[in-house]
Amino acid sequence: MDAAFLGLFGGTCGYGIAPISGLYCVTEVSNTNSPFGDNFMLVTVGMIIVIAFMVPLLMVDLNDNMIVQFGSLAQYS
Repeated sequence: MDAAFLGLFGGTCGYGIAPISGLYCVTEVSNTNSPFGDNFMLVTVGMIIVIAFMVPLLMVDLNDNMIVQFGSLAQYS
């Protein structure tokens, strides 16, 4: 999600814990899996967005969120 946020808005931020501690923002895509490179991040903008989408889905039964499940499956078909 952070890579998508970086591509859409040109930057993303997070709170790092090692080797750079504190607020850390990036504006370029790195060659690693994370836009933050080798830094260990405690929380990022992408993580907050994913949590904001997932928490409401976790609060209901599986039968009640079948539309979301079918929608996520349809993108792979």
